[in-house]
Amino acid sequence: MTEPHAIHHAGVTYFGFIDGDDGHVKVGAFDHATEVTTLTTLGTAPQVDNHDAPTVHVRDSDGRIMVWWSGHLGANLYQRISSNPLDISAFGGATDLDSQLGNARYTYPTAYQLDNGTLHLFYRDHPTGADYGRLMHSTSTNGGSTWAAGEVLVQQTGRDPYWFIGSNDSDRIDIAVSDGSPVVEVTTTVHHLYTDGTDWFGADGADLGSPPFTASALPEVYDGADGPAWPTSVLTTGPTFIYEVDVNDTHCRRAQWNGTAWDTTSVVDCGGPGHATLDPADPDTVYATVWVGPRAELLRYDIPTMTMTPVTDDSPFDTNASPVQIHRAPWDRRIIWLRGSINTYLDWNTGIWAAR
Repeated sequence: MTEPHAIHHAGVTYFGFIDGDDGHVKVGAFDHATEVTTLTTLGTAPQVDNHDAPTVHVRDSDGRIMVWWSGHLGANLYQRISSNPLDISAFGGATDLDSQLGNARYTYPTAYQLDNGTLHLFYRDHPTGADYGRLMHSTSTNGGSTWAAGEVLVQQTGRDPYWFIGSNDSDRIDIAVSDGSPVVEVTTTVHHLYTDGTDWFGADGADLGSPPFTASALPEVYDGADGPAWPTSVLTTGPTFIYEVDVNDTHCRRAQWNGTAWDTTSVVDCGGPGHATLDPADPDTVYATVWVGPRAELLRYDIPTMTMTPVTDDSPFDTNASPVQIHRAPWDRRIIWLRGSINTYLDWNTGIWAAR
């Protein structure tokens, strides 16, 4: 979840990121007609750490830009809203949501809005004194003016679930989640659930009841037999998601619900940093970073034909990393990714690039 976040609206892609030089929290706007990018600084993260990357949303009711960010295990989770619709030049003051959410240590805020206008905010919380995190969920029915107290959505006692979330912005939010950290655990399993904004279901439509859910008890997609795994991309179409398995090297797989079961397709050894994502408009297309000689290049894979097309080739940079969907992507740009050099999550020098 250390990648930049982006959403497209009315010919402009809005994106958020952490500046690797000074830890500034920034939001950008790329105009697809003029190909001009503008940037605004919203604040400073507690540390230079790319886990602090902000998430961006265009509010349905009035087109104002909403941005959320926190530190890596930060004590605060901040929200700012643009002063004018579709304009990042000026924002209202930062609101610390901690007093409303009521949690301890925040990371990875992600937000979606469904047709009924309700905003859904997801984030990780590490409880005080605990060495594990849990996926939290809060809602706002008044455009972000106030938020419900955070509720535990998914947890695994003593382990750190990893997740990825996607939405159709209408009536569905899908979540793929592991039952632990692939960095720490010898084996992790991968599971799925979705909400219509009120209730929680498995892919087959079975009602899962009310949270909190234990990750390992949710409907299983991957059983952990080949090594620890974690999800990196989700589409509500299908639903479909990418998960990656650490089998000596990192292997990218696509899971897609066929109406009665999960079909899994092996895609590629995506050993490059940042790994893989689905095309936001086509679940049969996967973008993955793969080592080609000394460089990590970005490649496009067509699942039905299992053919590969380079997006980058013989790059002048060491690394192409963290490809992610542009939410509500237009025809001319589908994904963004980081390009440059990445030593650790505390030390990087990259730009943000976009591609068809």
